[in-house]
Amino acid sequence: MTLLILTVQVALPLLLLAWLALLPAGSVVGFGLQAAGVGAFLLGLALVSQCGVPAW
Repeated sequence: MTLLILTVQVALPLLLLAWLALLPAGSVVGFGLQAAGVGAFLLGLALVSQCGVPAW
């Protein structure tokens, strides 16, 4: 279970950043919203990951 959580915490941010880099939105506003959404998701994942895996 811990391996699955760590894999998701590594793979998902990389996929989101690749999506932002390789398939950006067509307009400046769309790109800003896409970047804000990815940033908010990464911030949320970083905050949750501190509680998701025990510190042992």
